[in-house]
Amino acid sequence: MEPVRPPEPSLCPECGDPVRCGALLGEERCWCNELPAAKPRGGAGDPACLCERCLRRRIAEAEAAGEGP
Repeated sequence: MEPVRPPEPSLCPECGDPVRCGALLGEERCWCNELPAAKPRGGAGDPACLCERCLRRRIAEAEAAGEGP
């Protein structure tokens, strides 16, 4: 039997950096669960996760625009 490998990291659609998803790595929660939810920009069918830097920037931009994340 082959050893189980962790999943390959997905890439952030905004900057291309790897996204480390705790849920996919078998952790109880992902780091993003501690942040406010952010509205997707790419439309309803865009489920891609952002890296922490881009997600924090998107949340800050939404809050500065008075939109909420």
